[in-house]
Amino acid sequence: MELPDALPLYLGAAGLVLAVLALLVSWRAVASVRRLRRRLEGLESGLRRTNEQYQGLSTAAVGSGDQLAKTQQELTRLKSRIEQVAQSAPAPAGYEQAIRMARKGMGAAEIMETCGVGQVEADLIVRLHGPQAGQSQQ
Repeated sequence: MELPDALPLYLGAAGLVLAVLALLVSWRAVASVRRLRRRLEGLESGLRRTNEQYQGLSTAAVGSGDQLAKTQQELTRLKSRIEQVAQSAPAPAGYEQAIRMARKGMGAAEIMETCGVGQVEADLIVRLHGPQAGQSQQ
């Protein structure tokens, strides 16, 4: 018979225990949310830095591509000018023979020996008139 008198006390104690448990669960959930928020902020910061680096690299790549195109145009212009000068000035017989040898694929050393030209001249003739001369422009 005392049970009905103690029932409200037991129910109150059970309610208090449930409230404390709910408070603990809520506190842990809030702590987890804070931890996740800090982690998200760190990831967002890393993503921003990566994006800035990507933008910098992208800008540099475009600039390098433009510079390469300008350099190739200048090289083509210079080669054309060298060929014009070479055609307008009468070439000594040694140079004509050296050019023919380069076109046949002979090396700079062989051209030096046969034609009596210097190392730098022979290298230049091989570069301008050798079998690989047309491929360096591509």
